[in-house]
Amino acid sequence: MNVFRKYLIFVFVTSISLYSVWTYTNPDLSVVEQKKASLAQPSLIIHSNGYDRGRGNIVGVQAFITGYEYLQEKYFFASMESYIEEAIARKFLQEDTLLVYPEHIGTPLFLLEEKKSILKHTSLEDATRYAFWSNPLRFVGEIFSLSRPKEIPIIKYWFTAKAEKMRDVYFHTFSTLASMYKTPILAGSILLPKPSLRDGKLVLGAGELENVSVLFGKDGNAKSLFFKNKLALPERRIAISKKEDQIVETNSSLGQFAVFLSHDSLYTTHYQKITRETNILLSPACLWSFQSISWQNEGFISDKQTNTTANIPDIVQNSKQLKNWMQFSLADKIRITKAKYGLQVFLQGKLFGLRFQGYSY
Repeated sequence: MNVFRKYLIFVFVTSISLYSVWTYTNPDLSVVEQKKASLAQPSLIIHSNGYDRGRGNIVGVQAFITGYEYLQEKYFFASMESYIEEAIARKFLQEDTLLVYPEHIGTPLFLLEEKKSILKHTSLEDATRYAFWSNPLRFVGEIFSLSRPKEIPIIKYWFTAKAEKMRDVYFHTFSTLASMYKTPILAGSILLPKPSLRDGKLVLGAGELENVSVLFGKDGNAKSLFFKNKLALPERRIAISKKEDQIVETNSSLGQFAVFLSHDSLYTTHYQKITRETNILLSPACLWSFQSISWQNEGFISDKQTNTTANIPDIVQNSKQLKNWMQFSLADKIRITKAKYGLQVFLQGKLFGLRFQGYSY
C-alpha cells in the first residue's frame, strides 16, 4: 500500500512538474513557421493621398494580420516596420508624410508571449480557454471571484492582465518607428484600461477598457490621444466609450485634421462638429466578418444627409455591408464639412475564425 501511495505521489508530482514546464515554456517560431507566416501575408497595400501644394502626403497602411506577428515584440515591430519599408520603396515617404495604421492594429497584442499553438483555435472563446489553462495564475483573481457577473466575458480579464505589456510594446514600437524614420504616425488603435497622455507618454489607469488611437510625432513622443465614441457590437461586450461623444481635432505640418475611429465615421452629428479650419479627415477602421450593422435602426438610411446616389466602386458592389459602409461613411459624408482630403484605412486578415474586411480609400 505504501508503494502504491508513493507511486501516486510520484505521478502527481511529475504531472505537476511537466504542466509547470509547459505553462512557462514559450518556444520561438521555427524557421519553417516564420516562412509559413510570411507567405500567408498578401502583397502589402499602401495608399498615398498627396498634396499638390508641396505640403507632404498621407500614407494609409492596410495591414494584414495572421496572429503570428503578435506573439513576440520583435515580430510585431518587424511587421509594422515592413509597411514603412514598402512606402519607402514606392517613394511615398516624404519630408512631411503622415502614416496612418488601421483600427485595432494593437489590440491583438493580448497574444504577447502566448504559446504559438494558440493560433490553431478557430474561435476566440476556445483561444481564451486555452490561454487560461496554459497559465492559470494570470486569472487567479477570476478563479476565486464568485461575484463576477456572468455577462462579463473572461477575455476582458485577459486584456486586463496583459494591459501594461500591451501598452509597452504598442508605445515602444510606434514611438521608435516615428523617431527612426522621422515621420509622424497615427498608430491605428488599441484597447487599454483608462488610457491618458502624460509628458508624451501613454499611461494607464484603473478603469474600463477604451478604444484609443495615439498620434506620435517625429520625436517619438505621443502628441494626441483619440477616443472611439461609437463602439461596434463586439467591442461593447468588454469596453466603454466616452460620454462626451466628441471628435478631436489636432494640428500637423499638413494642416488641421480630425480623426474618426471606424464607426464614428458613420454619424452625421460628428461631421457637424468639425470646424472650418479642419482640412483633413482620417479614419482608422476595422470590420469583422460576423459583424452586422442595423443600418435602418441606427437611423443611417433615414438620415437626410445621406447621398443615395453616392458613387460606389465596383469592387464593393457585391457586398451589401461594404456598399452601405461606403454610402453612409466618410467617403460620402466628408462633403458635409469643409475638409478637402479624407482617408479611411481598414485592418485586413484572419484571426481565431474572424475575417477582417473593408475597402480602404
